[in-house]
Amino acid sequence: MVFQLADAPLSIGQILDSGFRLFRASFTRVVPLSVATGILSAVLAPLNPAVQVDADPAETATIGVVFLVASVVVTVFSIAFGVAIIARIHAVAVSEDLSLGDSIKVGFRRLIPFFATSVLYGFAVLLGGILLLVPGIILSVSLSVAFYPVVVKPMGPIASLRYSHSLVWGNWWRTLALVSMIMVMAVVIYALIALIGGLIGGIFGIPDTNTIILLFNGLVSPMITAVITPLVYALGYAIYHDLTLRREGGDIAARIDAAQPTSDA
Repeated sequence: MVFQLADAPLSIGQILDSGFRLFRASFTRVVPLSVATGILSAVLAPLNPAVQVDADPAETATIGVVFLVASVVVTVFSIAFGVAIIARIHAVAVSEDLSLGDSIKVGFRRLIPFFATSVLYGFAVLLGGILLLVPGIILSVSLSVAFYPVVVKPMGPIASLRYSHSLVWGNWWRTLALVSMIMVMAVVIYALIALIGGLIGGIFGIPDTNTIILLFNGLVSPMITAVITPLVYALGYAIYHDLTLRREGGDIAARIDAAQPTSDA
């Protein structure tokens, strides 16, 4: 499927449609990365001390250390693969050829800036929420597209957050509506896949809670990750691209106005 980026700002419905088309066009390229991310999370499931009910205290301590180390490794690779997904989605969007190996290299090269952007984003939203709920909500939206310029420009963490704020600020309510729709869709997809997993567990008569947790974390959760991660990134990229078009249009209009000769009274 050939995807073509819009060359002019779109309506909310058109942005969502563009994001879905980008998701379909890039899915085969990013699905190895999203599945790998899901598998990585599944590896942690049997190591979780919470499900080791029969282990003695010494074994529980050892399992806890192994789980902690594994969690760090999984987090590093998950972030790198997430960055690689954005990089491949961007490549599809701009009709560039980016191999799987090269996208993974981008993932590890931009891992620290991406992680730092995530930490700064979370801190800004948390601080805004502590001071007063409204600033936290405002920042959560105005900084929401910072993860794209940090990968595709590429920018540093602070520059990406500032750039996101400059893109969103004049279109805050519009961006809020789009982000809210994406969140609702993600929750619905998550719930549907989880429901299917629960039905399968009921059909096979799995009464043990720990077994159900292991099956969910080891099978259902990776399926959810494999679908939702690239979908959310593709829809977010469509929002980011539309915002850049709106900013560029505003900049061009401002330059044209500034170039107009002033008439003498």
